[in-house]
Amino acid sequence: MPKHATRPAEERIAELEAKIKKQEEVKRSADQKIAQFEDRIDAIKNPRPRLTKAGKIKIIVEEAKKTMTPEEIAEKLGINFK
Repeated sequence: MPKHATRPAEERIAELEAKIKKQEEVKRSADQKIAQFEDRIDAIKNPRPRLTKAGKIKIIVEEAKKTMTPEEIAEKLGINFK
């Protein structure tokens, strides 16, 4: 007489499919973490240039010159040339 009853095939298959699904989720999570680490490495290797205060002012003035006259810019800044 067997020590324990054999489980039905469907039950064993369902258990194995659940294990496969869990391992796929673990792998997907690991792949996401690896991608995040690779992004961080790229950011370290290729840092974005930082704008200085003078650089920011230069960009603002260039954009203002495209649509405004010097008098309009001075008026917006509250500068009087009289």
